[in-house]
Amino acid sequence: MTDAVQIELIRAVPGFAAAVGAVAAAWFSYKSANHSKETLQVATRTEHNTNGLVEKLNLQTAKASRAQGNREGREELTQETGNSPDDLSGSLHKRNEP
Repeated sequence: MTDAVQIELIRAVPGFAAAVGAVAAAWFSYKSANHSKETLQVATRTEHNTNGLVEKLNLQTAKASRAQGNREGREELTQETGNSPDDLSGSLHKRNEP
């Protein structure tokens, strides 16, 4: 190999390395874009599957809180009057009758 050929090969090495680096960067960018698309699909599917769960949870929590409040109110009324809840329900109906 002549000196001129060796010099040109040495000069080509940085250009070749830059080309390999550019191809690697393009590959990783492509894979990252695909990963982002897959992540978006999973997020969309998860959102679709969980639609309405918050509303259902709020409704169930409200029902449970109301039931607990009713129970506590009846217990307080029982303690104040000394009557059982069954006795109280009869007296409450009598009050509402004309």
